[in-house]
Amino acid sequence: MRSIPSLNSYEWGSTFSISLWFQTGQYVTRQQGGLINNFNVTTTNASIANETHTVTTGSWDIFLKKGEIEEQRIIGATIVTSHANKTWDDIAVIRAHHWYHLAMTYDGETINFYLNNHLVLSDSQCCHGDIVSTHTDVVIGRNYNEGSFNGYIDELKLFKKALTSQEITKLYQLKVV
Repeated sequence: MRSIPSLNSYEWGSTFSISLWFQTGQYVTRQQGGLINNFNVTTTNASIANETHTVTTGSWDIFLKKGEIEEQRIIGATIVTSHANKTWDDIAVIRAHHWYHLAMTYDGETINFYLNNHLVLSDSQCCHGDIVSTHTDVVIGRNYNEGSFNGYIDELKLFKKALTSQEITKLYQLKVV
């Protein structure tokens, strides 16, 4: 897990993109955790009824969770803007132990997700406006329950603009991993 304190309180604005290569390892928990996020994750134990509550607040999050079968993972994401917040729990299904290129773009009105250079989700009804800025570091590879992400993350890039599909293709074709 890597924390980037220099991006704490960063003004994300209304155009933003993320590009990264990743591979997951063996799956252990129900919620594997964040590939990359600007979320504050707080876990508290309630003294009444012995319940654990996890609260997340922040700007954006790209995460993985367990799929129907052991080797399956599901990509999800959350974005919080000045006018709305939205979570997608099932952007794409992937398999453990395979490398994937994932890109997310936001242009102030539409969010797009690309997996291995294919547009897998586009949502123009979800949100609009600036991405909310928080007093939280960007964190790479956080497992919400157990520490570090189980896998590899490489060639991570953050952009202060919404990448075009042609720019996503160029990043995918680099295949540096």
